[in-house]
Amino acid sequence: MEGIRGIIRYLIRSISVLNLSILACALLVVWHGLLPLLHVSFVYKPRQAKEATAATAEAQGLIKAPPLSDFLVIADQNLFNKERKMPSDKTAEKALPRPEIVLYGTLRMENMLVAFIEDKRSPKTTPSRGKQQAVVRQGDMIGGFIVKQIGPDRIVLSRGEDLMTVYLDDEQKRSGTPKTPVRPAPQ
Repeated sequence: MEGIRGIIRYLIRSISVLNLSILACALLVVWHGLLPLLHVSFVYKPRQAKEATAATAEAQGLIKAPPLSDFLVIADQNLFNKERKMPSDKTAEKALPRPEIVLYGTLRMENMLVAFIEDKRSPKTTPSRGKQQAVVRQGDMIGGFIVKQIGPDRIVLSRGEDLMTVYLDDEQKRSGTPKTPVRPAPQ
């Protein structure tokens, strides 16, 4: 008994406000946090399948079917009919302006041809480098034209029936000023 009394005296002497507040917080956590978890009763109820399909909903008047006359358009404009033709609406098609292409050079690498060009109508620029040349290959698109052929001194562009050939030695377009012929110095 003396041992139990000694423990009780020690506890009474060492009780402080801080110890009491910590004990109260611990009891609140146990009471509100842990005890409800021990008494949980969970019952799983599976969802009930929807029994009302589209047919039953239509029969009950919930969904109204469109009239059959709305579907006549499908028969009139059959996608798989051999006689069906696409309507030609060339008036809506705008004629695109031809690009002003300057050819700076071509390069042949193993089995690939590239051309270095500049489109004066829509130049490729960056803030740090200014105007830049574009590198194009066969099949690339430039201003609505497709690069069809790259030769050693020219490129051929096409848009439908319209063909455009740009030559390498057109230096007037490069500099923007006409080139004056070089005359030999008098002797």
